[in-house]
Amino acid sequence: MSFKSIKLFEFNWDHVEGAIYYRLQENPDGASGFSQIGSDIQYEAGSYILEVPLHSRVNAQYILQACNNHGCSNSDILAVNDPLIDSIGYLKSSDSTEGEYFGGSIALSGDGNTLAVGAPGELLRTENSNPPGTVYIFTRNNLNWTEQASLQASNADKGDYFGHSISLSNDGNKLAIGAHRENSSATGINGDQGNSSFNSFGFGAVYLFSRTSNTWTQQVYIKPSNSDLDDAFGYSVSLSGDGKTLAVGARGEDSSSSGINGDQTSNDHSKSGAVYIFNYNKSNWKQQAYIKAGNTGPNSQFGRSVSLSNDGNTLAVSAPFESSGAKGINSFLPSYSAASSGAVYIFTRPETTWTQQSHIKASNSDKYDLFGSAIHLSSDASTLAVGAIGERSFATGINGNQENNDALDYTGAVYIFVQTNADWVQQSYLKAHNTELNYANGGDIFGFSVSLSENGDTLAVGALGEDSHASGINGDEQDNNAQDSGAIYIYTRSNTTWSKGAYIKSSTTEKNDEFSHSVSLSADGNTLVVGAPGEDSNATGIGGDKKNNGNPNSGAVFIY
Repeated sequence: MSFKSIKLFEFNWDHVEGAIYYRLQENPDGASGFSQIGSDIQYEAGSYILEVPLHSRVNAQYILQACNNHGCSNSDILAVNDPLIDSIGYLKSSDSTEGEYFGGSIALSGDGNTLAVGAPGELLRTENSNPPGTVYIFTRNNLNWTEQASLQASNADKGDYFGHSISLSNDGNKLAIGAHRENSSATGINGDQGNSSFNSFGFGAVYLFSRTSNTWTQQVYIKPSNSDLDDAFGYSVSLSGDGKTLAVGARGEDSSSSGINGDQTSNDHSKSGAVYIFNYNKSNWKQQAYIKAGNTGPNSQFGRSVSLSNDGNTLAVSAPFESSGAKGINSFLPSYSAASSGAVYIFTRPETTWTQQSHIKASNSDKYDLFGSAIHLSSDASTLAVGAIGERSFATGINGNQENNDALDYTGAVYIFVQTNADWVQQSYLKAHNTELNYANGGDIFGFSVSLSENGDTLAVGALGEDSHASGINGDEQDNNAQDSGAIYIYTRSNTTWSKGAYIKSSTTEKNDEFSHSVSLSADGNTLVVGAPGEDSNATGIGGDKKNNGNPNSGAVFIY
């Protein structure tokens, strides 16, 4: 067995005399037993290529059977005892440049065959030299990845941060791109894109692109109904599975209204935040709703993250700087007794009208936890993952001691909530199994990014500040010689019980790579994509030289 290209295991053998065909048997985790992979293999083949989800094959075992009419004989067991570095995909843009921040955002289609990568071009560059941002499209065909397109805004301008947020429809044919510092004061759909009379940034815009055959075109240019300076419209975006419902977060919006479709003109609550829903009907996009928190408060940044269900009828919105002292579900406390503890809100659309269903806080909600730093709602809206990067427990693993706040810095946590009959309950409290605070380097920032599979049974969690120098899968977690290199942790659920999965690093770990800044799982959970916008290689394209650090912060994406 050898490791061949992205997510591929290659099996080679000499023909066994008397064999008519062969069978490949797999024991995926080394414990659940062997079963046949694929159909029978013709005897003259001599090789077989198997595509696998790397994050769940680190303990896999394989047997090749040589078979004829009298039965089958087994080869020795082939065991995976390898960090699988050679099978990890490594993607750069075709025109990789310093400060591009490629991988700052990523979105994977449901089938895992279309990948959008944002390169907002924002890091460590002056405003005058800041490029306008680009989104790159990659597609997989016959197990091979290729770059299909590079997209820019129709009114591209420096410092717009085009590509800071992106979201794909299930089939990968619709793409929403946020540019939260776009500076036109236009409002509504397809307004005046050239209206940039304000010598400032932060109004924000969203661009919708569509793909026909292999050609991408900009379909629509979207602004909110109350576009205003520093609203950061487009800081977060989420498309429904069919691409016909779009949620857009504007974390800097200042209205003091609350609930659905309130007064948009009052700017009395600075950075309270808002979310806008747009709906596609009869060939037109229209704003359907203007959504505020039920307990709107200044500086809550409601809309910092948004996540829609597959059908577009359930919406999760985070407000990581919400400061109420409540804990648990629907326990409203209007006081500001827990600064920046954070909250998540659930909204539903039974038909065409949106209503707030739930207000969710952590079971151990505390000041500065930033609950809602990242969120992801499963496709069927039954499971919600919430990151809280400021949580300070020294607990490790699953359902540890939530009340121990001895870490004093951003170790971080992730909370799992499940919905039954419109009621949400907290199901699990997750920490890294190597929770650590390196007082020289700061916390691990576990929960900076999260992604669920379609059914919510597989979860990937990013820890942006994790410091291990390991590479590949299940390496040495204790070697903290790569500050802020970042890591991904996989968790899986069986019935209602969560278990620890793989510990994942890039194939070329170095300090400040920001690996796990963005993460996305395919619907079936079998493809994992991770962005590392701080990666420094001057390689271009797919599978280039990872070791040359000639392009600081050019960024990279890794596929597992």
